[in-house]
Amino acid sequence: MRLRYLFLALFWILLVSRPALSLESDATSLRPGQWIEVRGNYAGEGFFRASRVEIIEPGQYQVLIGTVSGQDEQGHISLLDQHIEIQDKTDIDRLPRDALAGQRVKVEGYYRGPRKFSAREVDPRGEGRERIVGRIDRVDRRRGTVVLAVMTYRVEIPADVRIEHEAPLTSYQTTEPVIGQLLYENRDDDDRFGEGYWISEHLQVSGQAQVRGIGEREFNLNERDAENRDDLESSVRARFVYQPSESFYAVAEFSHRQLWRSDEEDGRSTDGNSKLGEAFVYWRRPLGGNFNVQAGRIDFDDAREFLYDQNLDAVRLSWDRPSWRAEWSYSETLSDGSPVDESASNHIIYFSNRDDERHLAAYLIQRDFDLPVDTRRTHIGLRVLGEWLPEQESWLELTYMDGKTAGVNTRGLAWDVGTSWQFHDLWSITLGHAWAQGNRPGGREDTTFRQSGLQDNNAKFLGVTSFRYYGELVDPELANLAIITAGIGFHPHNKLSLDLVWHQFRQDQLSTRLADSDLDKRPNGIYRDLGEELDLVFGWRTDHDLDIEIVAARFRPGAAFGRADSAYLGKVQLRYRF
Repeated sequence: MRLRYLFLALFWILLVSRPALSLESDATSLRPGQWIEVRGNYAGEGFFRASRVEIIEPGQYQVLIGTVSGQDEQGHISLLDQHIEIQDKTDIDRLPRDALAGQRVKVEGYYRGPRKFSAREVDPRGEGRERIVGRIDRVDRRRGTVVLAVMTYRVEIPADVRIEHEAPLTSYQTTEPVIGQLLYENRDDDDRFGEGYWISEHLQVSGQAQVRGIGEREFNLNERDAENRDDLESSVRARFVYQPSESFYAVAEFSHRQLWRSDEEDGRSTDGNSKLGEAFVYWRRPLGGNFNVQAGRIDFDDAREFLYDQNLDAVRLSWDRPSWRAEWSYSETLSDGSPVDESASNHIIYFSNRDDERHLAAYLIQRDFDLPVDTRRTHIGLRVLGEWLPEQESWLELTYMDGKTAGVNTRGLAWDVGTSWQFHDLWSITLGHAWAQGNRPGGREDTTFRQSGLQDNNAKFLGVTSFRYYGELVDPELANLAIITAGIGFHPHNKLSLDLVWHQFRQDQLSTRLADSDLDKRPNGIYRDLGEELDLVFGWRTDHDLDIEIVAARFRPGAAFGRADSAYLGKVQLRYRF
């Protein structure tokens, strides 16, 4: 009997003390929300090259291991180019608190955004590779290379590095982004600010300054009737973020814009205005569960700005799960909008798989307009975005509109499909086709599709800068149109790109209207061929928080404009973030 118990005890000891099963996967298995431990070499400027990666369960703290490069008068340190706050409550073991520079250390603490890492423990470490531990915020894949966004770092995983994990991938928990990181995710180029400055432990201010020059030539398609225009515009924006806890933050943004215009028809003019930008509060799980609440003036923005890119005064509720996210919002425009937008009440539902790399979503947008002519529009749509094909960023937008205007039923269909293919380290090509239904004459319904009215139609083709993907010059709403797009991109550096993009425009049904276009001349309603446009777009993201964008465009009108001259556009923009 005793031998049997002894045997069982030995068997149990062997069972619990045996090495954990080591599993391996390739880098394509990584997903946003997972936590990883990365060992490798930090090359500077936020770039980390991994030599070993392991998926782990989420921890209480993010971790940095490396050599302290400096310490300021307040005792705060710089480690792997991350500013780390050393506070009285920071536990520092076996190291001089005021002489940390040059020491190799392990720092555990809370990452709350660029320039905001609050240390809780600092311990000495021996020689070895640099190391970071944290949440994967984004996964980018380009020509066989996987690049992760972890805290403020870009982590490159070479093709020969396998991903280690002790348990099956599906067993690992995922986490939400830290509150501070939500401020920097999914924002377009126009709405990104610099790293900013911390006024106090919980209050941060950041800013953006921009200068833009625009030259328009023959937008009326008649060079004999001068209506050329030159604009010089400057703007300054300041953004305040108050974050007292990991579950709450508040944002207030203020801006001033100044415009100097020289118009051959209207002469010279100057205009300036100051206004309130985003101003909202955000609660994560205020009542427990998985619900989040956001209220105030919110920037509604989607990845392609096909649905919306506009500040709306709103209440937005979201329900987050590891594999999906549901949003509902009610919004109005209380001030600083067009008369049409200020008359509208909006209901938006957006349901997605929460994967930015392979994004699936369904949505409903309903807008009711309090105008002299009663108007209502409802859009129901599906979208597929991301890397569904190897080395390609593709998109598919399918949407149906239903509504009523002045007692007349309105409805219409539209799609936009295309892909950008990185076929070489330096080169990419893009092909796309967009179509929106027009109205057949003689029907009892108006079958002209219209977009939501909140859209901006602005995105990137694998380059570093976004642009109007239906044409920088014509810039139409997708309504009663068929647009063929072809482009080639040159990417000599990850912060530099040049795109040459061609568009052909045709009406779906004959009409004397081109919806929401920058052109000043109307089609003749006799021919469908509107013309073609060629855009050259240059973008440079410098190493000093300065963005440079240059656009040159030419539109050659088709038979729908009769005898007409070409139009030209030039644009230069400098944007500095601080």
